[in-house]
Amino acid sequence: MKQLNSHIVNELDEATLKKQIAVGQTVQKINTLMDVAEGLNTQEWDGVQKLNILIQIENKLIDLIEEL
Repeated sequence: MKQLNSHIVNELDEATLKKQIAVGQTVQKINTLMDVAEGLNTQEWDGVQKLNILIQIENKLIDLIEEL
């Protein structure tokens, strides 16, 4: 019985670890997109082009946040 309990704990730990890695990667993607959005303010972009890029970033951020 002890081996069975140990096996279940190991599986839970592995599942938890995988979930934590996925969350960490999603947060990194969000941070990168936020950095890109901030970078747009320092560069000269055409108004419409800048808005299109910001909308794409916003849509991707929404998808990533829903993943969490």
